[in-house]
Amino acid sequence: PKVSVIISTYNSEEYIQEAKLSILNQNYDDFEITVVDDGSSDNIFHEVHSLDSDKIRYIQREENHGGLQYLVTFLGKI
Repeated sequence: PKVSVIISTYNSEEYIQEAKLSILNQNYDDFEITVVDDGSSDNIFHEVHSLDSDKIRYIQREENHGGLQYLVTFLGKI
């Protein structure tokens, strides 16, 4: 994909659907979405996977590290 959208999240299951749909409903189609969960204790995993799309990738951290640590995790996984 030409565009990568990175969503960092922590206990924000109530907002993730709107964010995902906003990105997926764009006219531009050459993109991927990476959701980096920074140790959430809510149901964010299920919310992320509720839309079956090959454009969405989910990375889960076991503990909350805050700050820019999600970016370090993401860059280490590509």
